[in-house]
Amino acid sequence: MDVGSDGALFFGSVRSIGVHASGERAYVVDHVGSEVIVLDGAGREIDRWGRQGDGPGEFSETLSEVRVLGDEVVVSTVGGIQVFRPDGSFVRGLSLTVETPVWALVGLEIVDSRVIAVLRVAQSGEQRLEVHAVSDDGSTRIGGMPWISSQAAPGDAPHWAGAGSFLVQSRPGTNVLDVLDEAGEPQDQWSLPGSGVPLSRGMVADRVVELEARCEGTGALEARCMESLVPFIADVRALQGQAAPPIGGIVGSASGQVVVLRVDRGDQPFDLAGRFFQVVEDGSVVFEGEFDRPVTPMAFDGSTVWARFLGPLDEPLVVAYRLPM
Repeated sequence: MDVGSDGALFFGSVRSIGVHASGERAYVVDHVGSEVIVLDGAGREIDRWGRQGDGPGEFSETLSEVRVLGDEVVVSTVGGIQVFRPDGSFVRGLSLTVETPVWALVGLEIVDSRVIAVLRVAQSGEQRLEVHAVSDDGSTRIGGMPWISSQAAPGDAPHWAGAGSFLVQSRPGTNVLDVLDEAGEPQDQWSLPGSGVPLSRGMVADRVVELEARCEGTGALEARCMESLVPFIADVRALQGQAAPPIGGIVGSASGQVVVLRVDRGDQPFDLAGRFFQVVEDGSVVFEGEFDRPVTPMAFDGSTVWARFLGPLDEPLVVAYRLPM
């Protein structure tokens, strides 16, 4: 299911998607606007709310993440977190207790009915990630991990997702996922099947030609199309020589299942469309398949994966994939 592909629903820049456990509501954060777009289970817009400002329920900074906590919607900017009812009415704000003066909120998850925030902090010229458990009284640091820029090392940046009572985070450069409890304590490790194939110069060159061919014949829009492909082509070239497959994203459901995107198509050595794995609480892979286009998974309700997709002219779309039950 493609959302917004016919022009009836326009997204300025899809930054995050949160979905209700029932799958009946999806909340899309538009990075360009200061609003949350509400979709029904079929991808139709049914509401939108939010506005710029400094008061309760208003956003003075660009929206970054949205998650659903029971029947409440949790929305974050780089500097704070607010909680809303599904109709957009303000409930409360959540504060963060951070010892380092320079920081930005880069991730938001729900674990065991608690809000978990991932912060990028800077101190003495170095950057790192801190994981905080957030409550109405502030936040407590429960863990951390190195900061690796996705621009500096495509495919090696860390990913994380809340899934029921635990948090899953990738171990950069490996097929290993670390499973943590709500206090940040290690509980388990999962390994995805397959070892991947190193990418040769020829494979990378063929992929660049394939990407550029998408823009040929688009007339006056060809230059814009080529420009939009620059970051994708840079990522492809940076992957040359690496042992594929890097993990490209993780999304979790309240029922304790996760879907992991791997930038690899299994039998073929390299394809950005990616292979995904549906993993249950004991680490077993119960389903694996292939996305039909390069997507970034952003939400999972236990049966449907909601993802962001950039169209041929860099237009942001939302797509939904229903998995076999």
